Amino acid sequence: MATIRAYGETARFTKENTYYMDLENRAYFLTATNQRWLSVRLDFLGACLVFAVAIMAANGGGGLAPSQIALCLTYMTTIVQIFGMVCGGTCTHSDSIDDQTNC
Repeated sequence: MATIRAYGETARFTKENTYYMDLENRAYFLTATNQRWLSVRLDFLGACLVFAVAIMAANGGGGLAPSQIALCLTYMTTIVQIFGMVCGGTCTHSDSIDDQTNC
């Protein structure tokens, strides 16, 4: 900062730095938006699957014991959570790869 002040370029440096920070943050905003969009879709799909299984179980269960139905519902909600974590991890890993290739 002392060199920038010595040459009297503080205003220009601040302006350019702000511009480049905004430019870099566009990519992060786009990535976060895409991640959230996919996460909402996966959560909705998972909720629909769990709802469908619950409705089928309420209609008779197809000869399954209540404990088996509960186990099935538990596994389905766990799988939906795993899909969300995989989605987030993949996006984060992709960001890390991009960061390393841009160095």
